Amino acid sequence: MKVFISGSKSLNKAGKDWMLPDSVRECLDGIMSDENEILIGDCWGTDTVVQEYVNAAKYTKVEVYASGSHRTMRSNLGHWEEKWFSPNGRTPYVYRIEEDFHMAEDCDCGVAIWDGNSKGTFINMLCLCALKKLCKLYLVQEDRWLSIDSIEDLRGLTGQEGEITDKEIREVLTMCDFSDEMIEYLVSEGAVSPYQLVDIISRAPITLDEKRCLFGRLGKKRNLKFEAFASLEENINMGKNFKKIKHDIREIADLRGERTIWTELYNRSRALSEAKDYLVGDLDHNLPLFLFSEWYDIDELQLKSSDVGLFVTTGAVEKYIENEEADNDTGEGYYRMEAWDDCDVDWEKPRYDYYLYRGKICWFEKLRPEKQEHGNTYYMSENREFAAGRLDLNLMTPYKPGDIVLIDCRPFGPPFHAMLLEARHQFDCCFPNIVFQYPGTNEWSLTSLKHRRLYKDIGWHTYEPMLSPLYRLRKVNDDEMTEEDAKLLELSSIISGSEEKADKVWENWRSPAGDDILSWEQVLEVFEPVR
Repeated sequence: MKVFISGSKSLNKAGKDWMLPDSVRECLDGIMSDENEILIGDCWGTDTVVQEYVNAAKYTKVEVYASGSHRTMRSNLGHWEEKWFSPNGRTPYVYRIEEDFHMAEDCDCGVAIWDGNSKGTFINMLCLCALKKLCKLYLVQEDRWLSIDSIEDLRGLTGQEGEITDKEIREVLTMCDFSDEMIEYLVSEGAVSPYQLVDIISRAPITLDEKRCLFGRLGKKRNLKFEAFASLEENINMGKNFKKIKHDIREIADLRGERTIWTELYNRSRALSEAKDYLVGDLDHNLPLFLFSEWYDIDELQLKSSDVGLFVTTGAVEKYIENEEADNDTGEGYYRMEAWDDCDVDWEKPRYDYYLYRGKICWFEKLRPEKQEHGNTYYMSENREFAAGRLDLNLMTPYKPGDIVLIDCRPFGPPFHAMLLEARHQFDCCFPNIVFQYPGTNEWSLTSLKHRRLYKDIGWHTYEPMLSPLYRLRKVNDDEMTEEDAKLLELSSIISGSEEKADKVWENWRSPAGDDILSWEQVLEVFEPVR
């Protein structure tokens, strides 16, 4: 008889005096006494501890299963016969899952030594149930054995379905620089979906390392045991064979197939890791890094860019910026860093642009080469999920008509105050809309807050900052008002929280010539009918 022994990686040796629990040793003694063949993996934890025990007994009827591309056995203490299987996945767990699938198929029964948490051991038990093979389960935390005869015996061990709670949402919004007002409103109203949270993290004014940390923290909320159990139960009820069961478990564990919040978190985290890895380059040479200082010029009303020079490491770039920004506490202005593979002389591979704020990389854009009809190749945007994104960030806000709010898109433009006009239909990306004076001009505009048409540009009508104003959006306190806010206060007193008046102002503003740019005198004319 062949016995598949598996268990949790957490079952590590705690010291030279550490021993397997008595009942587990008795189980192993019985297997060896009956001269059954042991099938076991090469992982640390249970695999290694069991290998040590049976090797000390000089037991030879053991086969060690492993999967991986390098054919390097992690643990085979008794130099037993080995079986290798090719990996078929992209995540660390699926990279090793093939050996477990084969042991479940090759064995006659199983023994599981489980800490109550390990997803791999749990899935092994599911596979044994699917193949109608008995499994003895030792619960480490409870020091007791269970007999697993069917998936019903595992139902109570799956735990709850993974979810991202209000606690995690609040933590993410806080770390991503949202105001207390926005956080309280969004959490209390349940107005942030997990998918929106992924976009919020990606575009936030925080470092790439902080973003990766948040992705990882949210990803740990997933309960793979629950998902694998549900998949297996459905397949068994539909009479599917083990080949189909393996396929579906592999897809779930490898975060492929149907789009879920967990696949979204993994894919976004993977894109971030690829962007960071690109900067490392090959071991034999560093990528050339071209650095540019960029800022919105409020006097000339356009985005300015000035080349700084060529660097060979991000550390050198960060040190240069640290020296340059030592006396700059405004938070305005940023650096763009182009990373090129100088070995890619024909421009065939993608490359990246990185954006540094306060000396650290916070955003990036992946660019792909596209050959044009006339023969020249240009780099076009392939992935802007960590920049402005394909779509504007669309979140509800707690503010009412007439509220004066702070618009702070630094480092991509100077902060200023605006008055909220229409606040209805918050699910619509065109609401709320705001009335404000373009920084550096005497011109007034009425535009959607979320569309980011917040700064005048002499060449392109408007300049849209990369950072959404929703991140730092908050109501301006009375003691923060200046003489420059007198006009906004006058307009606010006219609106007085009325959506009806706000709607009428919008119609008046748009009706004369369809132009959203007005002088202060024209603005007063627009507001006069609702005064």
